[in-house]
Amino acid sequence: MFSYAEPYLSEILDFLFLPNYGVSLHHLKCEAGGDGQSSEGVEPSHAHFEGDADFTRGYEWRLMVEAKKRNPNILISVLAWTWPGFLGTGGRDLSPWNNPQKSAEYILDWIVAARDIYNVTVDFVDADWNERGWSSDFVIILRNLLDKAGFTSTSLICGDDAHKFSCANEAASNSTLRDSIIALGVHGPDAPDPIALSTGLALWGSEVHAPDPGGEDLVAVFLSLYSTFDVTGFLLWNLVSAYNPDLFCPDWGIFRAWWPWSNHYELDGRAWVFAHFTQATLPGWTFVSKQGGGSGTLSGGGAWNVLVDSASGGLTLIVSKPMQGTTPEVAQFSLSTSSSASLPTSLHAMKSIVIAGSDFGRNLTDYFVEQVDIPVINGMITVSLEPGDLWTISTVQMVKGVTKNIPPPASPFPRSWADDFDECPISQEGEYFTDQTGVFECVNDTLGGRGVVMRQMVPTHPVAWRPDEQRPFTIFASDITWSSVDVSIDFRLSAEGEVSTIGVRANPNCCGRVITGEDFMPGAWVSVGEKKGGWTLYNAIANVTNSDNGVLASGSLTSDPLPGEWHRLRLVIDDKNLASFFYDGIVAFQGKDLTDLVPSEGFVGFGTGTWGHFVEYDRFNVTAF
Repeated sequence: MFSYAEPYLSEILDFLFLPNYGVSLHHLKCEAGGDGQSSEGVEPSHAHFEGDADFTRGYEWRLMVEAKKRNPNILISVLAWTWPGFLGTGGRDLSPWNNPQKSAEYILDWIVAARDIYNVTVDFVDADWNERGWSSDFVIILRNLLDKAGFTSTSLICGDDAHKFSCANEAASNSTLRDSIIALGVHGPDAPDPIALSTGLALWGSEVHAPDPGGEDLVAVFLSLYSTFDVTGFLLWNLVSAYNPDLFCPDWGIFRAWWPWSNHYELDGRAWVFAHFTQATLPGWTFVSKQGGGSGTLSGGGAWNVLVDSASGGLTLIVSKPMQGTTPEVAQFSLSTSSSASLPTSLHAMKSIVIAGSDFGRNLTDYFVEQVDIPVINGMITVSLEPGDLWTISTVQMVKGVTKNIPPPASPFPRSWADDFDECPISQEGEYFTDQTGVFECVNDTLGGRGVVMRQMVPTHPVAWRPDEQRPFTIFASDITWSSVDVSIDFRLSAEGEVSTIGVRANPNCCGRVITGEDFMPGAWVSVGEKKGGWTLYNAIANVTNSDNGVLASGSLTSDPLPGEWHRLRLVIDDKNLASFFYDGIVAFQGKDLTDLVPSEGFVGFGTGTWGHFVEYDRFNVTAF
């Protein structure tokens, strides 16, 4: 997202974070990067190894600062999705709970940096490991560390697992744990949980999904979380679809921003549906109890929730009638406020006509449309509801933010691109690259002569969220439809025995694969340095089907790459599936037929042999023809 130019970048951020304007987010949940794959790519850790500390890596810091700039009251959460390898022990089955003291100190360091470097207070910590469990020792240790460091107002959420409040049973029986947390979290609850309710803790939907661009599923999810599951807090994953749509979980954000080279972005129904739930409620507002009429169903199909603010007497009614399975009706609601303030004579109203799968950012005239104020007569309001209607009726005045500068039209990624990384900010990844395993950061060339280069930085296998590839690699996440390409890059080994790779037609959607722990993303990959004086051609598809680990061919080089020397890799594949590989401009193989052995299209990329290969890269060049 931060590759967008002004004024478009600022308008995207305004739409997300300005109060009472667009999406108007109340709460931003950030990832404390851990060097492991966390869906679309890798978020780097501030500590690749024990004793390391660089709090400029990744985009989360800037995102928090931009959010706070627009809404100083926005709440900030942090979650560790993966962890650097030094926090775990024992092969691939690493765990951050092996040393809960060290893992808690690692999270505390992130929170201290947010405050001391970026002037951002972290309000909540999801004190667990995304969808991979939690440790009561870790939670209690972290609570004590936070208190001693002066973060007494930073609260802990326990449980971030799918479908169930995994922390509920122990929180119900362990008073020390229960006293350390303020809420139980869940990713999409399956059923009401009486044990979770018995703890007296708040229940949060700490990750919910709503991939329908029209926003109808978002309405259903949000209205059911309280009425069905007693969940009073919910966070949507993910924030913005600002990643290539051919990666994992495409288009699950509030809107799309995956065309930064053209500065095009698209709103859709989800964006304005989200505004129905945020503009007229704020942190501190509470749901009116179900027994008190705070939620219910309509006689002609549909549902409602009511929230109030005890301090101001504010009131908001959100009512939905889905397009399918409902009939028109005139509904009446009896109102009251939670304070001594009297009811107003009228209420503000916004309405959307929500159609599942509709709009795709191109026709939003029926979303979040201001209506004539609704009169309050004898404590009652009357609303005419049609199938597809979503109303927010409130004491709060709402605003449909207006884009000041129409985004340019979308355009394909340029079919030719070169980057020597000299303009790449230090500690960031190269523009349009998306690390899939390992972390490739721009660093100063300490040996001289090359300005800024990209280096693989991760020394050991991270504590992963899911099984990921064993060979660190990054992809140029530009256009997955590239088939015939010519890609080249310079590399320099830092030590004897390191391996460098280059790949074409890397396709994460090939062969039924989604982050399965193979050596590479499916595609055609060539490595050098793996065999003394030789090259090896791999195809990750074959890893699934034969015992040869995907090796398609191998051969000799004119010379071994030695540490400290720059060499150039070039890989070409044409429309007849014929591949050629060049090392320092000399043909290593030419015209090798890869028909039915590699995906028909995909990304280009490069990488290393394994963890701890600190290979450096420069002068990237690709042409799709």
